[in-house]
Amino acid sequence: MNILSNVTIDGFWGSRKVSIQLYPDVNFLIGVNGSGKTTLINMVAAALNADFQALDRLPFDKITLHLAEVGGSKKPSIEVEKTGIKNSPFNSIKYRIKEKASGEAVTYSLDDLEEQLAIREGYPIRYYREIRRSNLNIIEHLRRIINVNWLSIHRSETSRILREDRSNESTVDRKLEELSNELIKYFSQLARRGASEANKFQKTVFLSLIPNQTERELFLAVKKLDIDNEKKALIEIFREFNVEETVFSNSLEKYFEILKKAVENLHTGGFSFNSEQLFTIVSAHRVHSVVQEWNKLVELQEKIYEPREIFLKTVNNMLQRKYLEINDKNELIAVTQSEKKLFLKELSSGEKQLLIILGAALLQEENPWIYIADEPELSLHVEWQGQLITNLRSINPKAQIIFATHSPDIVSVYGERVFDMEKLLA
Repeated sequence: MNILSNVTIDGFWGSRKVSIQLYPDVNFLIGVNGSGKTTLINMVAAALNADFQALDRLPFDKITLHLAEVGGSKKPSIEVEKTGIKNSPFNSIKYRIKEKASGEAVTYSLDDLEEQLAIREGYPIRYYREIRRSNLNIIEHLRRIINVNWLSIHRSETSRILREDRSNESTVDRKLEELSNELIKYFSQLARRGASEANKFQKTVFLSLIPNQTERELFLAVKKLDIDNEKKALIEIFREFNVEETVFSNSLEKYFEILKKAVENLHTGGFSFNSEQLFTIVSAHRVHSVVQEWNKLVELQEKIYEPREIFLKTVNNMLQRKYLEINDKNELIAVTQSEKKLFLKELSSGEKQLLIILGAALLQEENPWIYIADEPELSLHVEWQGQLITNLRSINPKAQIIFATHSPDIVSVYGERVFDMEKLLA
């Protein structure tokens, strides 16, 4: 995948030229109201997402986006050119996409689409399938070379007709619902992966019943056992599979008592065992095989669930008097200090916005993404603003962040990553 290395816009506001050499990690556009930062970030987002409605109304002649391959040397580019059409209220919009600097450009034109009026005017949901079919090729092409997250808290990505039907619901709440549904899918995917590894572990338990070592190898293996670790691991295994402690406690204590004596005998050079000790030694080797596989399972599952746990820890460190958890339906819920469970829609506006911003980063799944947002600080407490970028990068360190902001708190320690619109347009 690729990230942005340079943005050049000809005809910005009709006569200006803007060029920005972007950083691979964090970038901020700043400026007073009316300076053009929102217009600029909208142009970049629209070009990356083939948003023809936005491109049609935004004031530019040509947008050139130079990309850089993450972990590679390819330098793709995206060029969007807009020209007026005689006797038409619309413009001609052409895309030229190169997947490497020396490659041939693939050209797409909005004027090739029979449904251009529908696309630009935003027809209702029943026409969506036909509309999408027309510009599917360009979107698929863009998605082959870039991942883009365009987050405008006050703009939902649902269709116009859906927005009209739910006009009493705030845009933030719609965004939160969209995010919540995506998180359920993501957490369920993690749970399936974790369960798959647990199933593999169960197979190894049965395979361990088949003897495959000589007597000497058996004695040497048991002699090296760390009995305390074996016991601890077995208790964890029983708990993982919901075996009540009252069921296994006495048997486990007796087993390890016999095993300890047998191992002591092995260390003193004795090889005289009663039948009970001999049986325990044979069992110990099988148990050890299970414990080894269990340790591998724990490590794998920790890796699988690590992004989720980092996300929860990050959000919960920022929240006050409540915390987030995942219920047995893989739904994200809030819990108060009094253990009252809340739906996400019951959170404050700032908490909702924080969750939307950080949740979007989690759904990037630690892959290279271009993460664009316009004024993400709205409704956020100043303390949260100061922590935002650091926390976003802990959730997905591979994301390229491009934010338009008024907040010096969000910029925080990234002061050298700031682009001032006044200077860009000077």
